[in-house]
Amino acid sequence: MMRTLLLGAAIALSAPGGALAQAQPAAPAAESRGAPLADPLERRLVFLLERLEALERELRQVRGELEETGHQVEGVTRRQRELYLDLDRRLRELELGAVANAPAAPTAGADAPGEAPVSAPEQARPANGAAASTGGDGSPAAAVAIPPAAERQAYDQAFNLLKEGRYDRAIEAFGSFVASYPQSSYADNAQYWLGEANYVSRNYAAAAKEFQTVIDEYSDSTKVPDAVLKLGFTQYELKNWARARELLEQVVREYPDTTAASLAKTRLQRMRTEGH
Repeated sequence: MMRTLLLGAAIALSAPGGALAQAQPAAPAAESRGAPLADPLERRLVFLLERLEALERELRQVRGELEETGHQVEGVTRRQRELYLDLDRRLRELELGAVANAPAAPTAGADAPGEAPVSAPEQARPANGAAASTGGDGSPAAAVAIPPAAERQAYDQAFNLLKEGRYDRAIEAFGSFVASYPQSSYADNAQYWLGEANYVSRNYAAAAKEFQTVIDEYSDSTKVPDAVLKLGFTQYELKNWARARELLEQVVREYPDTTAASLAKTRLQRMRTEGH
């Protein structure tokens, strides 16, 4: 189509009174004899056609490069999606297990495990040491309702943000949790998910730091195998091939017959295929 238009334009320009014909200087009579008038126009037409073919070749090359880039982006997206699906599956299993094994919330007047007996606020006590009034069944007239533990609420909020894919806010929430409750029984989990939230967000340097903290500061945690695995994945993304291989091999060696070991083997095989 483009060539047809170009030929039509060239013919129109070469017609008597055309713009190109008007732009050409008048040829001397000696030169006009024996030299067809169309020769300069034909040479220009050949030049334009050659230029058009060159542009078409460049366009095909650009299209090929765009397709290759598209495939690479698709691969990265697919890898991220697979990682997140695996993360979400294990996240649900681990957290549901943690909830199932967690002690029930204390009822009014009961003592939470490991805590001192809970008493009513000072201002609610009867003055002058008088006994507290009781109801008809002998129970306290105003029982003190114990709310859920603040740290559990904070953890659940951060965890829900992660499940909803609101990673920036999850990073803030988990970071705040580990700073506010460093001795919490959920601290190792929060530290691990802080690394995961950074990893899924492709903040690989930050993720590596958070996973390393799990390994260093919570060495007895059940999160350590996954932290070592994900630290290996993070080093892979940072193109630190030797360190990534070392960590993945550590997972296979120290935590055999685990999901983490299976995932480490898969990544090691991929690294060998890629020549890393």
